[in-house]
Amino acid sequence: MNSKTTAYLLLLITSMIWGFGGPILKHTLGYIHPFNFLFWRFTLTSLIALPIFIWYIKRNPIKVEWVPKMILAGLLATTINLSFVISGFARTSAIEASLLISVSRQQSLKF
Repeated sequence: MNSKTTAYLLLLITSMIWGFGGPILKHTLGYIHPFNFLFWRFTLTSLIALPIFIWYIKRNPIKVEWVPKMILAGLLATTINLSFVISGFARTSAIEASLLISVSRQQSLKF
C-alpha cells in the first residue's frame, strides 16, 4: 500500500471511531454521571499520555512563562469545554449530540 492509500485508510478508520463514539457515549451516560465519565476519561488519558509527555519534555524543555498560559488553555479548551459538551450530551439525543460536538470543536478553535 502506498502512503496516500494508507492515509485515506487511517482517515476512514478515524471517522468510523468518531461515528461510533456518539451512540456509545450516549448509552454509557445512561449508567454513569457525566462528570464521573469525564473523571475516568481524563484519568486514563493522563496515564497513557504521561510517559510520552515526560519523554517530550526531556527533549524539548518548556519555558516557565509558558506554564500559566498552558494551564489556562488546557482548562478552557479541554476541561471546561468537555464538561459542557458531555453534560449536554446526557440531555439530548445522539444525533443532536453529534451536532453539539461538531459545534464545540469550532468553538475550541477560537481560543
